[in-house]
Amino acid sequence: MIPRDTDIERPGEQLGLIGPIITQGGEGKKAYIAVYDPAGVLLGAITKKDAKEDPKRLGAIIRIAQKRANIQNQYALISMGIKAKPQEPAGSDNQNQ
Repeated sequence: MIPRDTDIERPGEQLGLIGPIITQGGEGKKAYIAVYDPAGVLLGAITKKDAKEDPKRLGAIIRIAQKRANIQNQYALISMGIKAKPQEPAGSDNQNQ
């Protein structure tokens, strides 16, 4: 499925699944790339110059963020699954068994 430009949320976002947040900031020699996990926890930052010279460093930070995203998404799916199960009404016979 290819999302349209007008789509507000992608299919994963509709389920609450998200990935790493990668931002950039600064200017000139102070330009940097920062990587956060889906919860917004800063996992690392690297200057753009260092990222160009050694892209493996940036890749390592992104891999850590992706691992954390996978774990967080798994827990979100489990939580949604538990909440989606039908609940037995109070006082039903199944409660005493």
